[in-house]
Amino acid sequence: MKRQQLRAAGRMVLALAQVTCAVALAGPGIDWPEVPLPSSSAGELVTGHMKNNGVDMRASQFATTQPLADVIEFYKRKWPDHVVNQMGGKTVIGHAEGDFMTTISLVSAGGATEGIIGTSKLPREKIEYVMGDGFDKPPGTEVFNDIIYYDTADKSRTLGMTNTLSPFQNYQYYAQRMRGQGWKLQKSRPCSMVSRSCVAMFEKDDGEKIALTLQRQQAATTQIVVNIE
Repeated sequence: MKRQQLRAAGRMVLALAQVTCAVALAGPGIDWPEVPLPSSSAGELVTGHMKNNGVDMRASQFATTQPLADVIEFYKRKWPDHVVNQMGGKTVIGHAEGDFMTTISLVSAGGATEGIIGTSKLPREKIEYVMGDGFDKPPGTEVFNDIIYYDTADKSRTLGMTNTLSPFQNYQYYAQRMRGQGWKLQKSRPCSMVSRSCVAMFEKDDGEKIALTLQRQQAATTQIVVNIE
């Protein structure tokens, strides 16, 4: 297994922990492999089929009363061909088999263990995918995450972006640009030139909605999370 592939997949799994999704049925068309769970586990599906930065993926989560060390040993026994890394304060176990890569992000929780499971379908050819395609962005904005959920009725989408503009400058940019594209500003958290965080919600007459969360980071950059429904 290439370590860069594991790191990329691990970042996908860690990002899932920051995204709230409804539990849904598995997406059609892909025969996803079964992922074993330790004994005394309770689990649920997070998303049955999504496209994460151009890669087909599904995700679930579980909790077990077993301690972290025992859970790590469980997967080492199940998957002799595996890689273990520490990422973002979590233990990430990676395993590739056939056309799929599975990564499990584990964290200790009061003597028990919680896990986020991500299974990716490895592309056979180079992916021609433009991150953030079709969504307006201020100049100099970098898109670091682009997720489309196929198991929601409207194919909801989440974008993660960053730029060097302040939250207020980003807020002004989108308030002006989206008004010209037929969006109406529904409600927002008060945003001023000194605000470190701002929220804006837009809606069209057909019911389509966009929520933007703007958060100033320590490195004089602003992180933008966009939820499109």
